[in-house]
Amino acid sequence: MFAMACDRGEETLEEMVRRAIALGELSPGLAAAIDRHLTGHLPDRRETHILAILQDAIANGLVKQIPTVPPTPEDFR
Repeated sequence: MFAMACDRGEETLEEMVRRAIALGELSPGLAAAIDRHLTGHLPDRRETHILAILQDAIANGLVKQIPTVPPTPEDFR
């Protein structure tokens, strides 16, 4: 699967979680990419374990979730 994901230019779930942990933050874009990765199928045992690692990192303060900030009128000037 890793080789297939690399061939398509997509990150694996593990790569995305590793990136969030390495950066210490879960950006809205990365959170959306994780959601897209999981869309259409139930996570298997390995993916469930990887998601649990991310949830633990967030709960323990190792990864900060960056909130989505809606645009303001000033953003369009």
